[in-house]
Amino acid sequence: MLSAKTGTLQLRDQLRDYQFRGHALQDTNFLLFMMNTYKTFDITENDYSEVGKESENAKVGRPHHDRIPYLEGAGKDKSARICRAAEHEMLPRFVGRWFPRNDESGTRELYCVSMLLLLQPWRKLQDLKDPMETFAESFERFTVHNPIMTQIMENIQYYHACYDAALARPKENNKGHLLDIDIEDEIHEELLRADGDGNPHEGSIYSGIYTEDDIEAARNAREADRE
Repeated sequence: MLSAKTGTLQLRDQLRDYQFRGHALQDTNFLLFMMNTYKTFDITENDYSEVGKESENAKVGRPHHDRIPYLEGAGKDKSARICRAAEHEMLPRFVGRWFPRNDESGTRELYCVSMLLLLQPWRKLQDLKDPMETFAESFERFTVHNPIMTQIMENIQYYHACYDAALARPKENNKGHLLDIDIEDEIHEELLRADGDGNPHEGSIYSGIYTEDDIEAARNAREADRE
């Protein structure tokens, strides 16, 4: 990340931040932790507030959001997590390859452990499953009474559903003949362009949706991090 105060790049370990989250966030999974809280630095004891209560220095004006210190041993004595407002809107973005498919036997365990890491609260990897069970068995047990998490997982799989639908649709040229191209590679390229920061190339199925002016206007209109 780029520090706003010093203008220098700083490494940030999000997994360590999550592992050492305060007790008030004990039952928060990694996805909601990253969406509903953010990190602040250079705080003092007077900056902290109990969950659901205003801090001492927020008696005048807008109340401060809850500040939750990290656990001891995290090496984060001067930083804390600030809870975002309940009505805030946050869209997560996952950098890198998309999550595995949920319907392939060869990647089933990888899919299960990925979903458990993302959606089941944990502090160490051993919390993800019992010693005598597989990740798939732990995943099945986790999803039994979690309809909201199940909806999130269905949304994650929407990427693969779109990929399959596009792959199944014949692509024809002006003469009505199938083009002699690798359709799978082209579809994958289009999906990556939709997920990335770059502008889609001319003729892309995503071109014309957003322009450079749209992006610049969105940047200028964005709200502060705390909102």
